[in-house]
Amino acid sequence: ELADLWDLKVWLEMPGEESVKRGSVRDATYFGPSETARSKYLRRFVRAHEWHVEHDRPVTAATLVFQVS
Repeated sequence: ELADLWDLKVWLEMPGEESVKRGSVRDATYFGPSETARSKYLRRFVRAHEWHVEHDRPVTAATLVFQVS
């Protein structure tokens, strides 16, 4: 609902496993050891991300799309 208010929309396209790996390491201080963080990412982030991609189609709304490996 806020997408039209942004001047620039950037989407980072990255393999799901890479996203989980980076997030788990980055947020281990918040969620606990990286395995605990990984488990939380798999249960929450991945599901929310998949829902967002399916329902909001952010790639088609993005001004810029970057491929990240």
